[in-house]
Amino acid sequence: YVDQDDHAWAYATPDGAGTIHLLFNRGTIETNIFDNLVIYDGPDASGTPLFTHGGTSSNLGPTGSAIDGVNYIYETVDVVTTGPNIYMTLTSDGSVSCDGTPDIFDEWEFQVICQGCSAPGIAYNLVADCLHREYKTEVIVTAPPTSLGLTVTNVETGEIQTASDIGILYFGPYGTDSLSLYTVVDGGSPACVWTSDSLTYRSDSCHIVSCGFDNYQYCYENDEDRWYTYQSAQPVPTTIAFSQGQLLTGDRIVIYNGPDENSSVIYQGTNGGNLTGFAVNSQNPQNIITLRIQSNASGSCEDGTATSELRWYVGCGAVGMEEEVMADGFAVFPNPTEGTLFINIGRAVTGNVKVRVLDMSGRTVIEQPFTAVAGNINSIEMAGLQSGQYMVQLTTAQWTKTQRVQVAR
Repeated sequence: YVDQDDHAWAYATPDGAGTIHLLFNRGTIETNIFDNLVIYDGPDASGTPLFTHGGTSSNLGPTGSAIDGVNYIYETVDVVTTGPNIYMTLTSDGSVSCDGTPDIFDEWEFQVICQGCSAPGIAYNLVADCLHREYKTEVIVTAPPTSLGLTVTNVETGEIQTASDIGILYFGPYGTDSLSLYTVVDGGSPACVWTSDSLTYRSDSCHIVSCGFDNYQYCYENDEDRWYTYQSAQPVPTTIAFSQGQLLTGDRIVIYNGPDENSSVIYQGTNGGNLTGFAVNSQNPQNIITLRIQSNASGSCEDGTATSELRWYVGCGAVGMEEEVMADGFAVFPNPTEGTLFINIGRAVTGNVKVRVLDMSGRTVIEQPFTAVAGNINSIEMAGLQSGQYMVQLTTAQWTKTQRVQVAR
């Protein structure tokens, strides 16, 4: 607990029957002149006190439980209610607490146990299918239920399944970011209803964060709707570039400038049926780009109608496959640019580099030096130039190379 704390806990049995057992395993508290703990038999502070902290600083767990608070007496907390509710309050002043004096106060560890209503053996696991923006819930029965079995219900969807032995029940699939909430009832105790935490699989957990040149391939299927979301690990745009791929009429790719279909569309279509050489950059501050592959039921790569599978790579700002494989060259991005142009030097290039930007008449309009370090990305500012075509020329001790860049606003 912290300085100036004002906290309350309320617990109830699932079926409104039985009693509650609350005990502390460990924990230190300052004298009740300054900090105070009270536990009530009932749903609020109007109930009979089961425990009231005394006038000395003390440990709340059983004798010998202290790790840090070894210099304090033991004031063991181990109480049982007379009914289905228990209520606990804590108030503290502005100094001396577990948070403020962690070396001499133990943090609180306590158990709340429902008596007269046995909890079923249940665990939950979420299994993601990021390629289809879905997840399933595994409801794992870890202990045999009574002879009448367990009933598990997803409260959000109404889906119901039963179990008569240990094993796994599969619920879903559900869309990422959608909520699942489960109740569990053992037929032997129908009044005891156990509720899970709110469960969901977040779509941003499916983002592929990288800054290498990562290669992908996919022989697309009929009736497919497949998603890939990429994010640059560096503050530079993310690029998707295809080295090959045939798309049939009625099939398409969609490129979103962001994480999902709510983002603006950068491109959608087939690129004339041949994706070879198609490349596109993200254009947002988060450097996120999403590739969606959609197909209909009449022909695909999987059934052999399309003869070339999709192959692409993802990198930080590279604008074409040739630039990626050229270890002794350079790549520029984004292209077109509105101002800042990033320069990715090949892995084999080190040492001093001179950058010149030339207009189409050959006149130098920008010139600056930098030191090439493998893996680093440099930048030059072209915001002061008029819209149009320019040549970016790099000169090293070994070579001089040039690429065309467009400034567009």
